[in-house]
Amino acid sequence: MNKKKKNKKKSMGEDLISEEGLSSIGEAFRKLDPHMAIRLKALQGVESPAEWVMEVIFDLFPYAWKDTELLGEAILSIFACEYEEAVETLKGIIHMSPDAYPAYHLLGHVYGCMGMKSSVIGKL
Repeated sequence: MNKKKKNKKKSMGEDLISEEGLSSIGEAFRKLDPHMAIRLKALQGVESPAEWVMEVIFDLFPYAWKDTELLGEAILSIFACEYEEAVETLKGIIHMSPDAYPAYHLLGHVYGCMGMKSSVIGKL
């Protein structure tokens, strides 16, 4: 039987990963996006999930936090699905620093987790 081979065009990412194997995935990341490799390297040193999320928040939402400990408490509460506690902690952050826009973003996320998306928009 003659089997026709389909010519598949590989993306650059697929080509790098398949040729070099999983042992050199870090090198593939560096070739695809040097900035991603730097971020990945920085996150590898982070020990807890809360610290990892805080690093991501710091990267996504640059803000000069006055109290990162409170932010960590809010994140731990979110992880534990203790949404009411997370709301109170985030409101405390906002009361202390009304310009802390990442706290508003997280507060909206928590309200969404609680199923209160549209009812709190005016309250933020």
